[in-house]
Amino acid sequence: YMLYIDPLELDRLIRYIKDLHSDEDISEEYRGWNWTEGRLSPISRNIFLSVSEISNRYCSGYRDIYLRRVARIFPPQTFKSIRGLILHQLSSYTLTKIKSFLYSRGLTTGYQMIREMLAEEGDVLNSVFKQIKNTRQMSRVEVKNLKREALSLYRFLVIQAASTLDRVVCSHKRISLDSAVNSIIPDVVEMKINGQMIGLSKELRVDVYSGKLIAELKTGEKRDFHKYALAGYALAIEADREIPVDYGIVIYLSFDEDFVKIDKEIYFIGDELREEFLQMRDEAFEVIEGGRDPGIKLDCPRYCIYYMICNKV
Repeated sequence: YMLYIDPLELDRLIRYIKDLHSDEDISEEYRGWNWTEGRLSPISRNIFLSVSEISNRYCSGYRDIYLRRVARIFPPQTFKSIRGLILHQLSSYTLTKIKSFLYSRGLTTGYQMIREMLAEEGDVLNSVFKQIKNTRQMSRVEVKNLKREALSLYRFLVIQAASTLDRVVCSHKRISLDSAVNSIIPDVVEMKINGQMIGLSKELRVDVYSGKLIAELKTGEKRDFHKYALAGYALAIEADREIPVDYGIVIYLSFDEDFVKIDKEIYFIGDELREEFLQMRDEAFEVIEGGRDPGIKLDCPRYCIYYMICNKV
């Protein structure tokens, strides 16, 4: 997340959220490592859901869970879903590539990083787009616009990394390569977590993990339920690694012509947020185990990925 948020702004956000919740502690019963008993223990031992299935509550009645898990009706791929996948892949790939560049070149200048890495931008985009098979479902205009956004994002990340590299190197008389890399790139990108202990998938991927903070990258509109994904990943990390996770940040990525725009929301992942996520998990399990169609809700939003299926439009 260091390339998406200025370190000084991040420090300010963390201080703000800590002060706001200074009188709150996370109860032991809501720590992921207590998955063997109490509130965290899943009501079913043979159902495992992804964090996004549970937390993306476009459908308040959980009919999306029924359609996918019981009726085995999968949603159609949309431009938004393919776009989100490509931008996520590109972000992860670029951060890994920046690390690789630094470890192979050593402590070079930001200018050299920009010069060499931007020369490879065409190959990078081709590599990412080839991994996504469903791009053929998009129109030429959609593909063109998506490639423009992807190129803007790649250039943005490289330039941010180069700027940070110069700033870090110039502010220290001596600095090791490892220290410089750790100042530029998050500790872990796409951290793999086994969430089965609390009823989640065994192959969860956390966008960014660094200390007690996790970050989730979003490429669509802001939704209030995005915060629940942070709670799900925090519980899973604590269950799998027994590492406390207290804070989470949702990074919203958007574009204005060739400009990359960043917005963010930071959260304290306290008892209330954890309990709300667990309630959502349990309701999803009940829909699957009951096997009964919960029906279409009156507040069914048009932006739900299942809207065309539920409403037969």
